Amino acid sequence: MIEKEMYAICSQALANTPLEADCKEIAKAVQYGDYNAVAKILKITIATSVTVCIQAALENQNKK
Repeated sequence: MIEKEMYAICSQALANTPLEADCKEIAKAVQYGDYNAVAKILKITIATSVTVCIQAALENQNKK
């Protein structure tokens, strides 16, 4: 799988996730100086994003 294909798969898969809400929560936490909350949100967001991308890539590969 080439980089462009992987990017397209990940972009499509992540389009259905609540990333906007995560960004708002991060902004609020930064405003209040709660960097532990920022780290927690980022860990969850990154883990979820990676999982969604891998799952979408595997599903796409299985279709071929």
